[in-house]
Amino acid sequence: MLTEIKANKEFSNPKLEINNKLTILEHLSEKPVVKEQKETVVDEFQKYDKTLRTLTYRVLLEKFNDKYDTLLEEQKDILKELITSIDNTPRLKEFYNSKVNEIKESLTELNSKVTDKVTKIKIEEVIKMLPTLDKTAKVKDDDLTNLLQYYDLIQEVKNVQVQA
Repeated sequence: MLTEIKANKEFSNPKLEINNKLTILEHLSEKPVVKEQKETVVDEFQKYDKTLRTLTYRVLLEKFNDKYDTLLEEQKDILKELITSIDNTPRLKEFYNSKVNEIKESLTELNSKVTDKVTKIKIEEVIKMLPTLDKTAKVKDDDLTNLLQYYDLIQEVKNVQVQA
């Protein structure tokens, strides 16, 4: 029917064309339902013997360390605090606010050494943008990502100041 509608140059019923396309799409995208329950990774991991679990953990840890080896010490501290305080939101919020204040101080100090007017203005705007969280706010992943990026910014400004 769809080929007839396309071949026919005269006006056709759009509702009929859409219904036919939907029928074909439903038929093509239908997947067979598998009723087996899949084991979760954690359940499977718990079934391993102790030596295999230790080895798996060590490999996972080494890959994690290799991936994040290039981070600055401050960024590593942020990740460490995130991992240890993921369920303790007041502690994580306090940590976040302390890091924001630390970043503001560092940027203010670096800004006093910057000679380029445009860079000075940009750093001042970044300092104004740095938000501290109030008592009701929650620390989100984006907030922590921003902290990591602010430390990259500090490092970049330091590198530029050393080269200048």
